[in-house]
Amino acid sequence: MKNKFIFIFFIFFFQNQYVMADDFCDKKLEMGKKKFEAKNYEDAKTHFKHGLEGNCNNVDFQNWIDRCNEEIKKSKTPKSAPKPSDPPQQLSEPPEQKTVDPITSVSAVNNEKTVTVRTAPLDISECLLMMNKAINASPTSSWDSGNRYKGQKNNGGRNGLGVFYYNTGDYYFGEFKNGDRDGTGIYIKQSDGYCKYYAGEWSSNKKSGKGACYDNMGTLNYYGDFVNGDLANTHSTAHDAYKFEVINGSTGEKYIGETKNGKSDGYGIFLWSNGDMWYGQWKDNKRAGYGIVINNNGDVIAGTWDGDTYKGNGQRVLSVGTVTEHNP
Repeated sequence: MKNKFIFIFFIFFFQNQYVMADDFCDKKLEMGKKKFEAKNYEDAKTHFKHGLEGNCNNVDFQNWIDRCNEEIKKSKTPKSAPKPSDPPQQLSEPPEQKTVDPITSVSAVNNEKTVTVRTAPLDISECLLMMNKAINASPTSSWDSGNRYKGQKNNGGRNGLGVFYYNTGDYYFGEFKNGDRDGTGIYIKQSDGYCKYYAGEWSSNKKSGKGACYDNMGTLNYYGDFVNGDLANTHSTAHDAYKFEVINGSTGEKYIGETKNGKSDGYGIFLWSNGDMWYGQWKDNKRAGYGIVINNNGDVIAGTWDGDTYKGNGQRVLSVGTVTEHNP
């Protein structure tokens, strides 16, 4: 009787072991398949290996391990480069080439405004030659360093309107006070930059007040306030239609300065081929405001103009610096 009981116990024990083993194998198979479907092949392989090590004869875990190894190998193999497509068919004749003006090459309408895009720097070389000719002819003041001044003088110094040439190649046309740039004027730098051309207000040799910066293309970069030579705030759109340009006359004369819609407008310089110059305010291609005539013989005439009409309030300054009233 005792032996029969022991026999029955062992049968029950081993049956439970087989049931537990089947549950373990099924769980490993289920977990491994989930990881495999999620393309997490390394984790799936781990579950299948546990099943194989658990002597799960009811599942071919080795087959699943082999499939995982295959997928892992694929993921680590670099993809081959795509084959190049066929070359585009060559045209029998080249497309028509359009002649492009290197200065104002592209025009586009944007919000009813014409936008001109330059593809080459503004060429001011001929203007510089004409300026040099004018400034070197009977300058009001000159220095051994190469600096030159031509314009109004009072109390023995630069006071009023004039032009100053710096030995660096820079030019300043505008107002002076006790020898300093003070008032309104145009500064033309020899070097390129964000503010190669400046037109606006000055105080004690520094940009101060309202002014406009143009780059070497003549494109407006900034218009707004300046304090001690630095930009004081964000760009204002009030000046967006302006550029800095060169306009060629029909008989060799040139205009260099601010323009609006292709016309001289703002501050600018007019150069005659004989060496005379005029600097001042312009409006719609005409002199309109305070300005100065600088003749190649050394005479300067300052005052206000309305087109070609001189409105008075001018002075004549001889090359030796003597100031006399003048009514041209």
